[in-house]
Amino acid sequence: MNKFGIFVAATLAVVAIPVGCSFLSTATTVATAPSRVINQTLETNNIIASYDWFFAVNAQYNSKVAQLAQQKQFLADELDPAEKQKLRMEVSAIQQSCRELSNNYNANSEKMNMSFFRDKDLPSALDEKACEI
Repeated sequence: MNKFGIFVAATLAVVAIPVGCSFLSTATTVATAPSRVINQTLETNNIIASYDWFFAVNAQYNSKVAQLAQQKQFLADELDPAEKQKLRMEVSAIQQSCRELSNNYNANSEKMNMSFFRDKDLPSALDEKACEI
């Protein structure tokens, strides 16, 4: 074999081996992805965090709904136009926060990897209409 043939063979080996290893690594990563997702979903920390998340967001949502009811009463009782405007701005901010909580809760309730950890005593969805006054 001449020097050129040895050079070509060495060059192909240097290029082919890393490319082949990279392909095998990618194929292995793709093939094991489902099991890694399941393992991460069922990790103890994830289970506890997901379970607690639903309780926390539900409590925050209920707090916002109660705040809105209180603000509605304040708004009805207020006579000063400037103060009414301030209250309307506060109500608007509380409503937006309430809607975000409702939307996030409802989205996670639909996710297979999250809804699995929602307690049976919690609602399956939070009513966004309760955020309106």
